[in-house]
Amino acid sequence: PEAAFSGLDPSSIGEMLLKACDISLVVSATGVISDIAYNDETIFKDIAVDWAGTTFHDLVTVESQPKIDALLVDATKDNGSSWRQVNHMSNQFGDVPVSYSSFPLKNSDSILLVGRDLSGTAREQKRLMNAQLSMERAYARLQASEARYRQIFQSAGEAVLIIDCTTMKVIEANSLATRMFGATANKLVGRRLKDLLGSSDLNVSEALMQAALGGRIVKNLEVGGDENQHANVSATLLREDKKPILLLRLTPSLSDDAEISLPEYRISLSSLTHMPDGFVVTKTDGSILFANQSFSDVVEVLNGEKLRGDQLDRWFDRMGVDFNVLTTNLKEHGSVSRFSTTLRGEAGSSEQVEIAAVEISEKDETYYGFVIRSVGSADRPSPVEDGLLPYTAEQLTSLVGHMSLKDVVKETTVVIERLCIEAALELTGDNRASAAQLLGLSRQSLYDKLSKSGLA
Repeated sequence: PEAAFSGLDPSSIGEMLLKACDISLVVSATGVISDIAYNDETIFKDIAVDWAGTTFHDLVTVESQPKIDALLVDATKDNGSSWRQVNHMSNQFGDVPVSYSSFPLKNSDSILLVGRDLSGTAREQKRLMNAQLSMERAYARLQASEARYRQIFQSAGEAVLIIDCTTMKVIEANSLATRMFGATANKLVGRRLKDLLGSSDLNVSEALMQAALGGRIVKNLEVGGDENQHANVSATLLREDKKPILLLRLTPSLSDDAEISLPEYRISLSSLTHMPDGFVVTKTDGSILFANQSFSDVVEVLNGEKLRGDQLDRWFDRMGVDFNVLTTNLKEHGSVSRFSTTLRGEAGSSEQVEIAAVEISEKDETYYGFVIRSVGSADRPSPVEDGLLPYTAEQLTSLVGHMSLKDVVKETTVVIERLCIEAALELTGDNRASAAQLLGLSRQSLYDKLSKSGLA
């Protein structure tokens, strides 16, 4: 150092500090600033227009003041202090993080503080943290969905096999399927379907594919296992990762006849079995006569035949209300269109749907036909918990029936207050003093509201 810098004049040293650091200050032993130099005028002029003569403690946040004391004490060491992060209070940029180190100025009682602006690093850290939290939330939702799927799959009242349509090999099998075939799940997975089913004159795989496309059941199919047995097989064609898979539901057959038969359905109902929208036919009392696969999927019932005889009203979120409104309008007008409601599945999930209904009269009998179209998930979290606000009158009135008018007004008021506070903090770059001024609140009132709403 003596050889390299002995010839430098004070102005050159000052220029070097200005190039090497974002901010440099000369302060007294008590922290009073006597001189300053910085690169970014936008940030540091916003902290204080005139730094000289100001006590350094007054320009930082409360939690940073002990760090300033430590910097001034450590400056008496030969090599100066270690780096310490200090947060400055800024009206425009919120808290500005700066990392400082202190050095004693020999032949003087003053102390040199050099700092590095960490605002860019703090922004990137915040973005990284938000991305990490988002990934963790998505992973948690994925784990919960997979756990629900496993539980439903294993607790199904039928033996279920999932088959890869390309190789016709078993992908998954539930516990009832392993019992039916007399093998463990590990031994079933990867086996070809034709090895599990008995020989027949018909091409079994082709018959099952045709049954899946036509919504029919293959009866009395021989099932391989420790004992010869037969089962009725219901096949459903699905897509996973743009690849077709076959869902087979096997129910033990009461007949010993091993022939494959494909039952006939009425053409009018057969054509509706696999339409993308749910279709249900009920008696006037609401008992189900026919329901297609799409409706079964919405209410989370694997075997659509089990729906026959059940009351359609049991799956409405507002049970006892929505079905009565529908039937009243059907009796008066003969048809209903675009009736919005929510259906609850057997596993607890919910689906927002639109219903079109028509009254059908045939041979002195009256029936109701319902076309049910899904319009998205209806899992509506608490407005206060998730910061959601029913912006439109239609969305706001959808809360009626879920909570009282007093609670609707209270919840909506709390959410509006929280959204306004969040908007103010975002506009002011998380500067609470400016946010309080923007909202017309005192700083203490804003702190109280932040604490109550969990935003602190």
